[in-house]
Amino acid sequence: MIYVFRGLLIFSVLNLLILFIFDGGAGMEPVWVFLIFGSLLLSFTSLYQLFFSIRWIKMLFVLVVTLFVIVEALIILSGFKTSIAVQSQYIIILGARVKDETPSLALKYRLDKAYTYLNKNPQTIAILSGGQGPGESITEAEAMRRYLSQKGIAKERLVLEEHSTNTYENI
Repeated sequence: MIYVFRGLLIFSVLNLLILFIFDGGAGMEPVWVFLIFGSLLLSFTSLYQLFFSIRWIKMLFVLVVTLFVIVEALIILSGFKTSIAVQSQYIIILGARVKDETPSLALKYRLDKAYTYLNKNPQTIAILSGGQGPGESITEAEAMRRYLSQKGIAKERLVLEEHSTNTYENI
C-alpha cells in the first residue's frame, strides 16, 4: 500500500505541474498540494503504520475514498447524459483566469464550446460573466467578448457582466 501512496505522490506532482504549465485548474491547486503532502507522509513506512494502526482512522479512510469514488463516478456519468438539443434564449458563460488579456486554456475550451453552440443557435444571446482578478489587465467578460468577436459572433449577442469576482457571484 505504501507504493500506492508513492505513486499518488508522483501523479499529484505531475498534475500540479501540468496545471501551472498549461494555465488551467480553476482553483484545483490546493487539492493537489494536499494530495502531495498526504501522499508524501503516508509513503514513509513508520508514518503509514502509525496512521493505519488506529482502527477508526482506517475505517474513516476507506469510507472517504469510497464516497469520493462514488461521487466522481456520478459526476462522470452525468456528463455522458448531457445533451444540448434544446435551443435556449440565453446562455451564461462563466469566467475563468485571464493572463494579461489572454483567456486561460480552461476558458478557451469553455469559449470554444459556447462558440459552437452560438453558431448552431443564431438567436441565442450569451451572457459573459467575470470581473477583473489579480494579474488580469481586463475583465474576464471583456476577454471573452474579444475572443468570441474575433471568431465572428456579433457583439449584439454578447452581454457583459463584469462585476463578479467568484463563481457564486457569476451565477
